[in-house]
Amino acid sequence: KYATLEEGQGQHVIHHEPEDPIQPQHTSTETHADTLQREGKHPLAYFFHIFFKASAIAIYLFGSLLFPHQFVPLFVGIVLSLAFDFWTVKNVTGRLLVGLRWWNEVKDDGTNVWIFESLEDKSVLHKGEQTMFWITLFAVPAIWVLLGISTLLRPNWLVVCGIAIALNGANIVGYVKCAKQARKKAQGMVTDFFLKRAISNAFGSSSKA
Repeated sequence: KYATLEEGQGQHVIHHEPEDPIQPQHTSTETHADTLQREGKHPLAYFFHIFFKASAIAIYLFGSLLFPHQFVPLFVGIVLSLAFDFWTVKNVTGRLLVGLRWWNEVKDDGTNVWIFESLEDKSVLHKGEQTMFWITLFAVPAIWVLLGISTLLRPNWLVVCGIAIALNGANIVGYVKCAKQARKKAQGMVTDFFLKRAISNAFGSSSKA
């Protein structure tokens, strides 16, 4: 079950959504569940989460060395890999690997609204996949920053690095905001639970007296 939060003009609105068909399902046997926890629940999503990032960096590094005078086709290949990676991370792997998704909408009145979606039951996620998601989310932009510094004297390649940093940076901002909102929501649920327990106990003690 996913909960969607809207952030706009200092307000947060929570919408509860029905079961998502792509949500990881509990397995029928404990043995199979152990296997999934060891090997990962979404190997295909995990593969593409790494593949497009690695493709863009590989084309940049090896393409510029092997084909130094073929900037245009290399530029197209890198930008396509970056675009595929941005869309995949934003819409697919974030939701499958860490139970989060974000997007941005512009309302009719022109206001900009961030919308965050988070999985309520985090126990169904694979810890290794979560860890690798966050590591690559921050490590890959750092690599592009280093590559950009190394190409300060080559403006064409500096533009490529700038595009890579911008696209990866957008996902960092979106997922960091999404994780913070999910954490606030979880803390609020815990607070509400204990508050209700305290009120229930207080009324129970009063009725007995």
